[in-house]
Amino acid sequence: RSHYLVGEEDAVWLLRLVLPYVNEVLLNLRSLFSGEPATTMKLALLLFAMARCGNFVTLWTLAKLVFFGIFTIPKVCSSYSTQLARYGKFWLERFRDAWESCSHKKAVVAAVFTLVWNVSSTVARVWAGNLFYPRMAWHGIFDKNVNHVCLTCLCSVHAGGGDEVLPAAHDGVRLEQLGGGSR
Repeated sequence: RSHYLVGEEDAVWLLRLVLPYVNEVLLNLRSLFSGEPATTMKLALLLFAMARCGNFVTLWTLAKLVFFGIFTIPKVCSSYSTQLARYGKFWLERFRDAWESCSHKKAVVAAVFTLVWNVSSTVARVWAGNLFYPRMAWHGIFDKNVNHVCLTCLCSVHAGGGDEVLPAAHDGVRLEQLGGGSR
């Protein structure tokens, strides 16, 4: 039987070696669980995807995917960034033009909502609610003091009582509040 004693110098050396990495991991975890709605939604979406696909992904498969992704994704993004950006802008403009020329926007929104609602499972609906609520709370939709909500950008406009013109909200557009909170 052999006994090894670890001296104070060895312990300090080990802590100096490991501590920066532990601090970095803790800071990253702190930013993940900060409560910011965008981060919460990303994390919730990741956790939902892992819960749905978790039984198919083993530790070995995950290691292979991470190894492949570390070397492939940055190279593809750096090599084809201009083409990908151009392609994305093309499709965004195409969808924006189609949406602006649509005369039945409410019907389209209702149809898409009904389709997604009927196709999705109860678990997906609960997750969608968990993703939807922080965004609405972040923008003040559930605030009792909000008199008007602009649905184009989901920002709330606070105002006092009476007839008054509110400050510019969007690119010089002024929102006017009439008595009683109606627009």
